[in-house]
Amino acid sequence: MKLFKIAFITLFALTMVTSLVAQGTSTEVYKSEKEGWLVDIDEAYAEAKRTKKPILANFTGSDWCGWCKKLDKDVFNKPEFQKWAEENVVLLELDFPRRFKLPQENAMKNERVKQSFQQLGLVRGFPTILLFDISEKGKQAYDFTLLGKTGYTKTVAKFTGDVEDMMKLRGEVSQDYVVSYDANAPLAAAPQRKRTSQAKKPEPPQNAKGVWHYTCPKGCKGGAGAAEPCKSCKTELTHNAVYHQ
Repeated sequence: MKLFKIAFITLFALTMVTSLVAQGTSTEVYKSEKEGWLVDIDEAYAEAKRTKKPILANFTGSDWCGWCKKLDKDVFNKPEFQKWAEENVVLLELDFPRRFKLPQENAMKNERVKQSFQQLGLVRGFPTILLFDISEKGKQAYDFTLLGKTGYTKTVAKFTGDVEDMMKLRGEVSQDYVVSYDANAPLAAAPQRKRTSQAKKPEPPQNAKGVWHYTCPKGCKGGAGAAEPCKSCKTELTHNAVYHQ
């Protein structure tokens, strides 16, 4: 009987230790379900600094956003995109899930990155894809230089072509398109969302040639070139910083 009690206590203790260890390491194993995507802005900075590549950030709602899932299927999960990305950009996934919780540190960092770009009126819906350069200005503090924005795109070729057009702006963007990030700064209250039709049309970065191109997030062809609802499906358009000669 005594041996049975000792065995039971030992088994119970091992179970508790295993549970605590699993809980304590859960934040260490958090990663994207997509191959090649980082999930931490500090890791993305280190990789961008090492490779001298811009960061391609995907603001997504991985477990609830239908268009985000469609973009994963049509573009991000394709081998041809993954090959292109490995050669050209640092991939960063900034997830805002609803059915599960991110580790608190990741959630806070994602929110701060989002709020940084909201200084430019960006990231008002998902998916939002931003291309930017990053420079360090202190411990866990950075400047982001926006190169362009896009959203859902039907094909890998169209998506990568648009991003390559954005990459041509490296070194030519004015200070108006530089925003700051500081991991130690307090989070701001969420800004009220404005209707696209009421929003002021942003100006192109300095020295850029061409026009600011508007696209329908559903991929319709009926609304490019104006900040009004799509002529085909009446969906609000999103501006896309791609400049066509």
